[in-house]
Amino acid sequence: MISIDLGTSSVRACLVTSDLSILFYAQQSVDLLTEIDGKAEQIPTQVLDASFQVIKEITEYAKEQNHPILAISFSNAVSSLLQLNTDYQPVGNFLTYADTRSFKEAENLRKQYPSDFFKNSAVPLHASYWLPKILWLKKNNLLKSSCKYFCTIKDLLVFRLTGQFVTDQSNAIATGICNAKTLDWHPDFLEIMGLDPDRFPKISPTIKTLDLLPEIKSFLGLPANVLLVLGATDGVLSSLGAGAVSPGQVTTMIGSSGACRIAANKPLLNKENVTWSYPLADGIWIRGGAMNSGGLVAEWLFDSFYPDLEMSDQKTKFQKVFYEIKNIPATSEGLVFLPYIFGERAPIWDEKARGVFFDIHERHHRSHFARAVFEGIIYSLFSIFEVIQTDNLDEIEIRATGGYTRSDEFLQIQADIFNHEIKVPDDHEGSSIGAAALAFFSLGKFKNLRAASDLVGIKKVIKPNENNRIPYQESYLKFKSLYYALKPEFRRSQ
Repeated sequence: MISIDLGTSSVRACLVTSDLSILFYAQQSVDLLTEIDGKAEQIPTQVLDASFQVIKEITEYAKEQNHPILAISFSNAVSSLLQLNTDYQPVGNFLTYADTRSFKEAENLRKQYPSDFFKNSAVPLHASYWLPKILWLKKNNLLKSSCKYFCTIKDLLVFRLTGQFVTDQSNAIATGICNAKTLDWHPDFLEIMGLDPDRFPKISPTIKTLDLLPEIKSFLGLPANVLLVLGATDGVLSSLGAGAVSPGQVTTMIGSSGACRIAANKPLLNKENVTWSYPLADGIWIRGGAMNSGGLVAEWLFDSFYPDLEMSDQKTKFQKVFYEIKNIPATSEGLVFLPYIFGERAPIWDEKARGVFFDIHERHHRSHFARAVFEGIIYSLFSIFEVIQTDNLDEIEIRATGGYTRSDEFLQIQADIFNHEIKVPDDHEGSSIGAAALAFFSLGKFKNLRAASDLVGIKKVIKPNENNRIPYQESYLKFKSLYYALKPEFRRSQ
């Protein structure tokens, strides 16, 4: 399989075998256009061109090595919003999940409607999702007169490859305007936006297969019999790629952002909706929450506190910083960091939250601040873990994916704060492996997705240090109370 992962910093492609091993990897960087007002846009043609480029690279390698390609499948960052004209051409840049300029529209919707009005959306009412975004576009006259259709960047790529305007159920739920019970566009939400359902893609299962256009197969050098499998959002596929799709299996991820997810047999629908629930396939739902406070915060630390590492690669930065902080005790001698530099999504869903160092005293120096940053990132991750455990499960298993799994020291902080052992799969490219596994299942190579997940091996296990359990519990309580104490100030200062 060729699995394509559409992210906000790059487009990645992997050639994956039926035993879920990665044979070859290609990547193209893409730009994320940001401003201090919450803007976070991408250029559609840049993402499409990068996608075609990585597919070509994978295809050329597969031909050279005589590896037959069965299908292409997709993973993508959630909730991108494109405007298309009548010819299905993009109109302007597209908004990413990270664009929070519609926060006032989200607040107004929460005030205007009863607390349980949006529960069947299976997602929080937040600026990340389409309903407030489209209302914001309308209010600011940014809804183009030539706009006929709305879709995600993955939907546009699928249209370019197949000629069919379709989205998968996972991405449909991740727009926030789909009914999780009917898996169709929600008529009440369409009414609020004043839009008809025919302006959105047709919703199909994640395992739906489509034929590629002949001219596209020729352009990309793909074999005549290759198929396209719709795929799903990166979060649910990361859980599948980590081998964590049975109830009680938790996946944590830290890349540019972060997430914590748990497998379940149904969505979690309640009026609070502080987590989301996205369908995978085979009766499996993934519940969870994503946070802004991941690797981007670590990069901020490196840039702000370690200018001497400016020209180093990310791996070297982590190694040198963790070497420096190795003698700093757990909880950083009382220093606590709220990592909300970019606002926050789950579980507080507060676009106005900001970063804070608290309880600084004369013994603290650069190493303390660095350790407090990593602890703050994991506290945020743990705050999601706390709320996704809703089924009174006797056993919880935690698996970690993403770039942070390269650092045993980072994982040790997680194991200590979570007070759970952390299992690390053989490959950290969970979303790409998950997209391939879903495609193999779609084509009948696996009897079910749990059989696919059984192929995922564990290369290391990080066990918690019992001596750090109580100090971290106390420090985490201070972390939580600090946010709620400062929440009114975040609103007054912006």
